[in-house]
Amino acid sequence: MAEPASLWYAYPEVGYPAKVKYPDSVYFDYNMKKTGSASVKLVTSRGYDVALNYRPAGDSLSGWTLSDTDTLYFWVRTIKQPQYGFQFFSIRIGDDHGNYYKYTASPTLLNAANLTWKQYKFPLSGNTQFSRTTTGIMSLAQVNYVEIHADTWDYGFTLWVDGVQFAACEPVITSVEQEQFPQNGSLVNYPNPFSTGTTITYSIRESGPVTLEIYDSHGMMISLLVNRNLLAGEHQVVWKPGLQEQCKPGVYLVKFTTSSGIRTRKILLMK
Repeated sequence: MAEPASLWYAYPEVGYPAKVKYPDSVYFDYNMKKTGSASVKLVTSRGYDVALNYRPAGDSLSGWTLSDTDTLYFWVRTIKQPQYGFQFFSIRIGDDHGNYYKYTASPTLLNAANLTWKQYKFPLSGNTQFSRTTTGIMSLAQVNYVEIHADTWDYGFTLWVDGVQFAACEPVITSVEQEQFPQNGSLVNYPNPFSTGTTITYSIRESGPVTLEIYDSHGMMISLLVNRNLLAGEHQVVWKPGLQEQCKPGVYLVKFTTSSGIRTRKILLMK
């Protein structure tokens, strides 16, 4: 999500006590990044809560179908201008009707990311590190936005966010073999989530037969992307869900099979 051409907005709480006031800025940083081509950078002089809100390209509304067994992954990096560091840190996942889950974490997680990248993850059911509370009647079956909230003891901070994505906890797979032999190369895709298409990159250590299949959440195979012998190394294939596949927005599973074993990856198709 933290890649062009997605859109990120800063939503500050009312208040502006900084001695030196300058406008909030949110932009892609192509130099300070952890994954992909860029990270999202927020610079603010405010002393109240500031939220970074994600939207897909074109300012459209996101649409995820998730469950408690999914996990949110993200990288953060900070610069603590305030003397006392961060005061609050939380994540919100909500819908377009004012309902949301709030995942509250210790601000020490942001303080630990001062001038260094730190990756955090939590199951959407919440855990001891990111405790979940509910506002309204929220359902993970209809998620429309992700927000990252930070607040300082006094005022002013810089925050980078990268590698924001939903993925399975351990992946829970229905009617498809679970992952075996994780030493069997790599399997990634970009963008994820996506709307029109995603590029799947995979590598194999030894030449031989390879299959790459797409399954829906019910375990039904809906697309066979690769089914042939390939040389060792890195390969790519683009999946563009077609009308004949009747793909609805939601979670899909990439199944990558070689003679050494099976790898799987969850991908998210948006509206």
